[in-house]
Amino acid sequence: GIAGLSPYIYLPLAGRHAAFGGWGELDTVDGFLTHFLRKEYGTFRLYSGNENSKIGEQLWDALFLYVKNFTFESTLVTGPFFFLVGLLVVIADCISSRRLNTAGFAITSSFVFYMVVFHCLSNLPLDQPLYFGVHMRFWMQAHIISFMLLGIGAAKIWRCVGSIRNVAAAITTIAMCSLQIGLHYRSMDQSQNRYVYRYGLMHIENLPKNAILIVKGDVITNSIRYLQRCEGLRPDVQHLDQSMMTYEWFVKKQARHFRNIKFPNEVYNPYKPNGYSMATFLQKNALNPKYPAFLCGGWYHDEIPAEMGGGIPGFRTWNVGPCERIRAAQDVIPLSTWVKEAANMTPSYETPPEDKYPEGTWEYVTNVDYWAARHKVPYSLLMWAIENQDNRDALMESKRMYDDLMRLHPKPPDFLYKNAGIVYGRLREPGNHCKMIKYFSLFLLNTLEVPSETKDILKIIKDYVKFDKQMKQTKAKSDCDEDVASVARRAYSIYKGKNSKKKSKKDGENTPTR
Repeated sequence: GIAGLSPYIYLPLAGRHAAFGGWGELDTVDGFLTHFLRKEYGTFRLYSGNENSKIGEQLWDALFLYVKNFTFESTLVTGPFFFLVGLLVVIADCISSRRLNTAGFAITSSFVFYMVVFHCLSNLPLDQPLYFGVHMRFWMQAHIISFMLLGIGAAKIWRCVGSIRNVAAAITTIAMCSLQIGLHYRSMDQSQNRYVYRYGLMHIENLPKNAILIVKGDVITNSIRYLQRCEGLRPDVQHLDQSMMTYEWFVKKQARHFRNIKFPNEVYNPYKPNGYSMATFLQKNALNPKYPAFLCGGWYHDEIPAEMGGGIPGFRTWNVGPCERIRAAQDVIPLSTWVKEAANMTPSYETPPEDKYPEGTWEYVTNVDYWAARHKVPYSLLMWAIENQDNRDALMESKRMYDDLMRLHPKPPDFLYKNAGIVYGRLREPGNHCKMIKYFSLFLLNTLEVPSETKDILKIIKDYVKFDKQMKQTKAKSDCDEDVASVARRAYSIYKGKNSKKKSKKDGENTPTR
């Protein structure tokens, strides 16, 4: 009852000396009510990113997904039958009793109330696996009552089998539990799950001393905060979450935790009278070599228009792995310095198995981010080389990194093959064109891009297949190995007649893909 609300008494006391990472301004009436009513996320809403949603618009879809999960994953098909029997038993007991069955009425009414109210207010996009996974966590409360009713129904059925009911109940229970363990033990066994821990570690372990780390994203923020607060790792790194910086209370309550950080005004919002821009913040904090600044997860808000490249005026980011080094736009650094810095920041991370952690889990997110981090540097080197008249040193470093990626990645995506092929093609050295043909062929075999968007690459492969055929007809030795010629022929024969449905365009043809 009321005692369950007692932790709220502690919040104003804790808010007077807000801990690092503490949320809100809880020692004021307005701040307390903002927190209590979840105003920052939307009162009576679960998700702040879907403000146009209407209450109850996905009620029936959400209820269907709950029933589907309860039936096929939680109870192995048998659940609905026992649940309905239990529900009928409770309802019948309530109707037939001279006095209201308080427990039965409380069980059924609270279940109906929770199922309807929660699924009316939950506005998370259910078609996105990660958000659906968050939505599912709130089913645990409903499951408590569902399984109580299931147990009541099972007990009623077992009473009907007479003297063997205890044996039947024991056999059924043991069989169902054993089957659940057999089917789901591997996916539920999290005893060795350290992936989010190592994900946070890969962002901070190789940072220079006294680095300033500006981040965006829940999994980055929370994993780093855990490592610093609970494990005591890298306390010298000053870790700022851009989303939290946009709240009026952040500077008041959290600024004291950031030594050597100067906040230009009261809130990170360039459109408010008491606000400041990220450009102003960086001017005061990112130019001191004693406190090198890094960005992880991208900018919260681009202050340069997207059509002009995005970013923050007066500053440029250099990809060095999981994070980007923030420097003044006019800074010119030697290529060797950039490559060395990237080598020092290259993450070491044991990726989670995708069959155990599918899309919709945070482990899957860490896996995607890790491979993206490994791809950032060779991609950036390739782009820098193109901007600098195909700088050979940058292309050679990019080539080396792409070769490492191809060796390490369990399932290279199509853009890795495409970009690696571009690197080898631009090097224009003997033998490199064979690697270009191989990677472009593998790109064609794996891509979802429609034929019209790959015509230049397709022409390169077509010309090579034609050339290789002519060489074989004259019994001359081909300049590439047979395995290269074989994959080129297969790619051309499979791809040339492909009529894929039109996909959303990525980058322009024969342009590196992020």
